[in-house]
Amino acid sequence: MIRNKRKIIIIAGESSGDMHGAGLVRAVKEIDPDIRFLGIGGPKMEAAGVELFWDVTRQAAIGIFEVAFALPRLISLALETIRRIRAIRPNLVIMIDYPDFNLGVAKRLDIRSIPIIYYVSPQVWAWRRYRINTIARRIAKILVFFDFEREMYERFGIDAEFVGHPLVDELSHVEPDPDFRKNAGIPGEGRLIGLLPGSRDKEFKRLWPLERDAAKIIRAKYPDANFCLGLAPGLNKKMVEAAKREAPDYITFVEGKTHQLMQAADCMIIASGTATVEAAFFGTPMVMVYKVNTLTWLTLILLIKIKTYAMCNIIAGKRIIPERVQWEATPKIVAGDIIDMIENNRLPKIRQELAVVRRKLGEPGAAGRAAEIVTRFLDDREAGRLRLPDSWVGKTSRK
Repeated sequence: MIRNKRKIIIIAGESSGDMHGAGLVRAVKEIDPDIRFLGIGGPKMEAAGVELFWDVTRQAAIGIFEVAFALPRLISLALETIRRIRAIRPNLVIMIDYPDFNLGVAKRLDIRSIPIIYYVSPQVWAWRRYRINTIARRIAKILVFFDFEREMYERFGIDAEFVGHPLVDELSHVEPDPDFRKNAGIPGEGRLIGLLPGSRDKEFKRLWPLERDAAKIIRAKYPDANFCLGLAPGLNKKMVEAAKREAPDYITFVEGKTHQLMQAADCMIIASGTATVEAAFFGTPMVMVYKVNTLTWLTLILLIKIKTYAMCNIIAGKRIIPERVQWEATPKIVAGDIIDMIENNRLPKIRQELAVVRRKLGEPGAAGRAAEIVTRFLDDREAGRLRLPDSWVGKTSRK
């Protein structure tokens, strides 16, 4: 029997989702090369073989009010996405993070005819927990990076499977550079402190002055200390050149060597996000910093349901590294955290605790495990073995 070519629509809206989506697509195609992928993503998904409707990863908004300004465009994009999904009638839709957009689309689909698998869980454990109700009604299966997420979803009767974190595959192949200091042009043998002000222009603008001035305070305490700033690809070149001109000579800039910097640094000052998980993987002690505009923050503190913000602390279930958020994110306080780590010999203890976080990220092969679940789901659906949970909504509301 000749089977019709399977079609999967996959949707990612940010650069991290583009990366995870590309890994999943490649893994699925290793199992079934004939599956056709279409959807929304970025250059990495396109290179992996996804036929893109649009690339929205370069336009991702940060913060509640930034998202609000982009809302008309996102609504228009969501409506067109729904129209295309209904017209194509894929065998499966895979949604990657990007919850406001993806769950909005999910609400308008009839999942009995177009089932949805969610890959990369929305952070409902942190805020807006009511979204769990939408996930229970609209999502067939959710694949999670952290085991605590699986336990949470299962308490709500949601079919969740822990696949581990795809970063483990990528980071396991990163070899340390024994000549990193020399190659980066870092002078001397004193302590090396890494600086990561973020991968987006707005993040960089907010956090570069903070990290620069914290470095000045630390340098006054340790005159032989050197600092290396890891530049994310895609940052505005004029902004970066301006930062280089105003940087003191003991701050070196490198691009494309972030993981080698993490391995070489004694400790780091890092913007909130995936970078804290990457540094945890390498066992690098750090201070996490996070700042948004004041209106966004005042809204967030009313919605956030967690008491810790750094992902490595959340995974560990306790405060391992210092977190300096909004008004606490000042050069004096952040520099004080770094000095405290050094003066009180806390770096070895932090490295030990970060090793526990690394183990909780799972074993290599997350994308492969996710791909096996996806293809098995398709096989079970075609064979009539797929049991539809009672919580699934059979008809789309058009109100």
